[in-house]
Amino acid sequence: MKLRPAALLGWYLRVMVWVFALSLFGQTFAPHETAAASVWGFAPGWQREIGFFDLAMALLAFRAIRSGDLRFQRGVALAFVVLTTLVGSNHVMTILSGKTAPVHKIFAAVNYSAVGFGLGALFSTSR
Repeated sequence: MKLRPAALLGWYLRVMVWVFALSLFGQTFAPHETAAASVWGFAPGWQREIGFFDLAMALLAFRAIRSGDLRFQRGVALAFVVLTTLVGSNHVMTILSGKTAPVHKIFAAVNYSAVGFGLGALFSTSR
């Protein structure tokens, strides 16, 4: 089954809603467990801020889906590609530092997968 280009972009944005929602949950409602899996440590204030940011990004993705405006959707997807590139790179820098935990390897892969999916969605809708 071949997806229409706009459908691929819609699926990317739907996946990103869930990625941000899961991060929101982990950072806001399970901060000790999230911190225990990372070498970055427990910082409840920062973790809440990350959770609030995740909520904003999930809402942005949701609004982009609901808008039906391809230009808006592409702009949001591009912002997410940049964001996930930076976040994935932050995890890679932690891995390269030699002081790491499995969660950093997992989220480096998750973020770079989001980059690849997002770029594919963007290129599929380019004119």
